[in-house]
Amino acid sequence: MDMENRKEQIIERALVHIKKRGYLSFSYDHLSKELGLTKASIHYHFEKKESLGLAVCDRLETGLDQMILAINGMHIDPKEKPMEFFRMRISHIDVDEICPISAFQADFPYLPEILKQSVQDVTKKELGCVAELLQDVYKNKNKNEAKAILLLSAMKGALQYRRAVGGEIMETISYQLEEILQ
Repeated sequence: MDMENRKEQIIERALVHIKKRGYLSFSYDHLSKELGLTKASIHYHFEKKESLGLAVCDRLETGLDQMILAINGMHIDPKEKPMEFFRMRISHIDVDEICPISAFQADFPYLPEILKQSVQDVTKKELGCVAELLQDVYKNKNKNEAKAILLLSAMKGALQYRRAVGGEIMETISYQLEEILQ
């Protein structure tokens, strides 16, 4: 396997760990055992764990950009676009996982400063994406930012509940969010 694919493999596996247990609760030892690599091989690509965390945040930002492009390219009613964003985001999160941005946020007080900045950037990007989709429907920018915070908070809270009590809660919250957006 070439070096770039190996690096992508490490980022992807780290992302799974972050969604399942948080940034602080996994180690290079976990990754090396799962990927069949030495810890030295992981350190070759990411000298420090914070470098890997930064790469994961970059991956998340790129994914948000790609998602917005895809949604804006869809021929759907603008009122449907925010819910499509949530459906797409949730499709990447298994029942026993939470949003990776939320996982970073939960660990925020304990993150290295450079990683804190990256987490803030990806958080702002996510809020901006939802606010942008709302802008197509509602013209009041200030209210759109507040609605984006409300909608994201509800969806991320539902992911936490889903992990603890099961999947039906996602259907309930999705229905309620659709009602709010009408």
